[in-house]
This record gives sequence, C-alpha cells and structure tokens, in this order.
Amino acid sequence: MKWLENIALLLLICFISGCVATGGKSVKPYGQLVKSWEQRSTTALSMIVEDARNNAETWILSPFLYPQHLFDFSELKDYSIHYSAQGIESNRKSTIIVVRDGFWDDSVRGDIHELVIEKAQDQWEITSVKRAFRCWRNVDSASYSADACP
Repeated sequence: MKWLENIALLLLICFISGCVATGGKSVKPYGQLVKSWEQRSTTALSMIVEDARNNAETWILSPFLYPQHLFDFSELKDYSIHYSAQGIESNRKSTIIVVRDGFWDDSVRGDIHELVIEKAQDQWEITSVKRAFRCWRNVDSASYSADACP
C-alpha cells in the first residue's frame, strides 16, 4: 500500500507543479508549454540596442529594461515578462522570457520569446533569440510551437 500512497503523492505534485506528459518543454515561471522553438537572428534586436548605445540611452545598462524597448506591448490582451539572472553578485548572463497574448489576429493568438543576453566588456549583448507561436485555431491552442498558425 505504501507504493500507492507514493504514486498518489507524485500525481499530486505533478498536478500542482503543472507537469506535462506531452514531451514538450515547460517554460518557467508561467508553465507555458513550448513544443518547438524557432531560432531567430539577433541582428534586428541588436541594432535597436546599438542605436540606443549610440544615442547614450541609459536603458541599455539594465537587462531588466530590455523587453520594454525591444517588444511592442500595444493592442494586447495580456503580457508577462520573466527575468532570470545567472548570478546575484556579478551577473554576466541573463535569460528573459516575454509572453504576449491576445493579438488582434484571426490566426496567431500570441507568442513567446526567449532572449539570452550576456555582458561582455561592460556592455550587454543579445546572444540568442528564440520564438514560438500560440494559435487561435489549433487543436492544442494552449501550447506554443515554431509551426505557422492555420
């Protein structure tokens, strides 16, 4: 009977933590299921940062402010930003998750972005950008993927 209690406890923990059995990757802290990512070029976002650097804008000094300057949050139902630093005292690498939902689009409901930024020579540089979409008309409309929306 002890094994039955252990299974019940495991199921409860899975339920509470949002475990999924679909093989996708759950992105913390929002528990969004991302089945596949599209690797994106860092060029466009890096150009925005470089222009800000050339214009002596101060937001480029703080990775916390990058999402507000790199993404459009207008005409959305909801959005969330999660920032995760590699270290507390001397952070040299951070991951930023941006989730946007409720697009005014009949196909794409929202998207999720994962940015990795690293500090090199006292300047933050975008080293990786990934994106996935959430569709209005998918069988699994709760997950994100790199696939085009129907």
